[in-house]
Amino acid sequence: MNLAQSSGLHLPFHDAYFDLVLNRHDELDPANVARILSPGGSFLTQQVGHDNWQELRAFFPRQTDFGPKFDRYREGFLAAGLTIERAENHDTPVACRSLGDLVYLPTATPWTVPGFDLEGDLDTLLALEQALYKNNHIVPTNSRYVIEAHKPPG
Repeated sequence: MNLAQSSGLHLPFHDAYFDLVLNRHDELDPANVARILSPGGSFLTQQVGHDNWQELRAFFPRQTDFGPKFDRYREGFLAAGLTIERAENHDTPVACRSLGDLVYLPTATPWTVPGFDLEGDLDTLLALEQALYKNNHIVPTNSRYVIEAHKPPG
């Protein structure tokens, strides 16, 4: 069994080298993934969706927009000759009942709100707190997608 780790865009491996390629939250190139998959091999990715935490975007306009990668990746795998076994979007509400809950989100995932800083974003956090107490909660939506693809047997 060959095990290796690499960035999703730069896969410095031999053609048809892996039976399984996993990718989570890293950008990827479908043609490059297809290149390193062996015949009959499988690929699985879970990524952040385009509308992740859309309810917080008004407070954090600099929030990362992950773009329409779901469609681009799915089409890229098909163009590279892979079959799509599963391609699903999942939007899950996340109840935030305190400011601490809301602060946790960009703190735990710093790529989501670039440059997030408690002191630097104090005015934004105070506005979030006002909205939170006005409504008794804020419910951001975790947006994720899964794509499972297979390379036809040789």
